[in-house]
Amino acid sequence: MRRLLFLLLLAGCNTTIETVCENVADCTHGGDIDFAQQCQASNGGLETEARNVGCGDQFEAYYSCAKEKFTCTGNVSSFPGCDRAPLDTCLANARTGTACTELAERCGAADAGACDASRSCAAGCYLRVVKNACAPTAEELDGVAVCTAACTH
Repeated sequence: MRRLLFLLLLAGCNTTIETVCENVADCTHGGDIDFAQQCQASNGGLETEARNVGCGDQFEAYYSCAKEKFTCTGNVSSFPGCDRAPLDTCLANARTGTACTELAERCGAADAGACDASRSCAAGCYLRVVKNACAPTAEELDGVAVCTAACTH
């Protein structure tokens, strides 16, 4: 009943990310609303980051494709024919403004290393959940794991 009410409230006004996350939640996570909401938050953060560093077009192209070409086989979500490489390349070329570089800076690392959409979404989760980036608690790491699992790529 809770899921039906949630879907009725969102009917007709879903963003691309909401649709992709709901599809993945339905297919891979048995319709888990909490997963769908976490997915939307995780990927919404990635969208904001992508737009801020000049990768908005690549983000939109990938997620629009994922929305259009979503496939569920058993309980496995996929987006056949969708190429995330342009988004990954754009994020990797952004030397500032990504969650990867922010996390590296907070912990005094000289280099953030290779940053693609998956790593940036995970770094964003880490930064949102962990209070002291260089000294996470076990509970915070559990929260990071939940958030990162919802990074839908």
